[in-house]
Amino acid sequence: MKKQIMSIAAIAALFATGANAFDTDMNGRLLKQEGTKYIKGDYTWDAAKNMKAAADLTAAPAGQLGDALVYPAFFSDHGWESEFTVINNGDEAMVAKVVLYSRDNSKELKDFNIYLSAHDVFRATLKENKLIIKDSSFVFQSKTPEQKTNVGYTYTDTATDASKHNISEPIPEGAGYITVYGMVQADEATTTTTKTKVINGEDITAYHKNHDNLWRDYRHLVDECRGEAWRGGISEGIYDAAGLIAPNINTADATCGTIKSTVRNRTDDVIHFKSPDTQLSGSITLKGNDSRGTRAMTLNAVPLTNYTDDAVAQGMLWTEGEFASIADRRIGAGTASTAGFPKYYGTEILADSTAFTPSAAYKYEYNSAAGNAFVLTQPHKRTLVQLVNNVSNGTKQHSCVMNSDGDNTVSTASFAWKGVKRDNTGAENCLITNYGAFDVTRALYDDNENLQTAAAGGFTFSPATVTAEVNQAPGEVTMISSIVSDSDKADGYTSGYAEIAIPVPGIATQMTATDVDGNAETNWIYSGSMK
Repeated sequence: MKKQIMSIAAIAALFATGANAFDTDMNGRLLKQEGTKYIKGDYTWDAAKNMKAAADLTAAPAGQLGDALVYPAFFSDHGWESEFTVINNGDEAMVAKVVLYSRDNSKELKDFNIYLSAHDVFRATLKENKLIIKDSSFVFQSKTPEQKTNVGYTYTDTATDASKHNISEPIPEGAGYITVYGMVQADEATTTTTKTKVINGEDITAYHKNHDNLWRDYRHLVDECRGEAWRGGISEGIYDAAGLIAPNINTADATCGTIKSTVRNRTDDVIHFKSPDTQLSGSITLKGNDSRGTRAMTLNAVPLTNYTDDAVAQGMLWTEGEFASIADRRIGAGTASTAGFPKYYGTEILADSTAFTPSAAYKYEYNSAAGNAFVLTQPHKRTLVQLVNNVSNGTKQHSCVMNSDGDNTVSTASFAWKGVKRDNTGAENCLITNYGAFDVTRALYDDNENLQTAAAGGFTFSPATVTAEVNQAPGEVTMISSIVSDSDKADGYTSGYAEIAIPVPGIATQMTATDVDGNAETNWIYSGSMK
C-alpha cells in the first residue's frame, strides 16, 4: 500500500516547539513565556490526584534498563543524521514522551508521545533538520472525536499511525539531546480485561499490533484524571485551560490509574495503569559524511531508574504536544510565596541533578587524529539556572520577579555556572538571555607520563554566546574539541590522556577518532568517572 504524506497542519498539534515545559522564578513558580515576558502558568494542584516524587533521581550505567532514557546528543545538519530507538523490554504496554531539546538552553525543539506494546521497538530518524517517523508506535487522531454514552463516559477517537504515513516534521535546530520519559504502564496483573478477551482476533490488553487502542485508553485516562479541558486545544506546548491539573499524577487514585476500556462496551472491562517499571532501553547512531569519509557511531542511552517514583505510585500524564521537563517530577503543592499554585521544589531538583555528578575528574583519551571531541550534556541546567539565587553584575538575577522562598533557595556555593544574564528592562520581562558558562581545569599527560603543567588551566564551556569569555563552545550539549590544542601537539603531546575537572552535573561522552587509510574512524563512548 502506498504510504500517504501527512501535511504539517494535520499533525501540528502533536508536536511542541518552544520553551522547556514551564519555566520558573527562584520561588519555583510555574511561568510561561508570552512574548518578551513571563506570566503565571496554568496548572492546578489536586492533593488526591497529583503526586510529587519523594526519592532523588538515580541513573544506571548505559545499556541497562530504566523508566526514562537520556540520549546525550543528536546531530541532523551539515551532513549528519541520527537514528534513535526506544525499546520496551517488558511484558506490559507503556506510554512514553519523547522530547528533543536544544543544545543552547534546553528549550524544546519537538516532543511527541509514543505508544509501546510489550517488547515493542520505536525507531525515528533526524536528518536535514527534519524528524522522520514511519513507526506504528506513533499514533495520532485522524478525525474529530465522537462521544459515546452507552457505557457511561467514553471517547472513541479515530486514530491512525505513522506506519501508514510518512511523517516528516521540521526541527528548528540541528543539534541537541533527547530524553524519553516513561509515563504510565498497563498493569495486566490487576486489570479485568484479560489476555483472553479479544476484538477481531486481537489481544487488546497487551495492545499487540493495536497501538491505537493504547492511544485511546491513554487519552481516556487523561480525561478522567486531568480533566477534559486539554481537549480544547494547546498553544505552543502549554494549555491555557483553567482547572487542568499538573501532569505528575498519583496512579493510586482511582481516576488517575483506572478506566473502563474505550474499545469494549462492557462494564466489567477495567484497565489499570501504574507507575512505569524499569523496562526501557535504547540507542542512538550518528552518521556523518565529509571529506574524511563516512562515519557511523552508536551509543546506548543513559537509563534513569526512578524518574517516576514507584514508591509513591507516581506517573506522568503529558498529552501529545505538551511541554515536558526532567524537573516535572518535582512539581508540588504551592506555598504562600506562589499564591497557592503548583511550584517546582528547587532543593529537590538540585538533589536530582546529582544523578549526573561525576565521581571524580573525567578521563579523556586523545590522539593526533582530527575529530576528537568531549561532549557534556546538562539536562537540569535550564531549571537550576532559573531557580538559583545567583548574583550577576551585583544584582540578584531573579530580583525582577520575587524574593527568595525558603524551600527553593539554592546556595551560590553549589552553583558553578557564571555569567548568567537576563533582560531586566521591565518588571515582568526577566527572560534569561544567557544561561552562563563554567570553568574547567585540565591536566594533560602524554604516553610517557609527562605532565604538561604550563598548559594546564581554565576552560570555559558555555551553553550560549558569552562574548567576554574565552575557549567557548556553545550549547548545553557542549562539544569541546580544544582539550588538546595545536600548541600542545607542538610540544609533543600527540597522544595520552587528560584529567578534566568539571564543577557542574552532566553526562560526559567522548568521540575519539583514528585515521584509517585516510578515513576518520570514530568511537563514541562514555567518559571515565561517569557514575
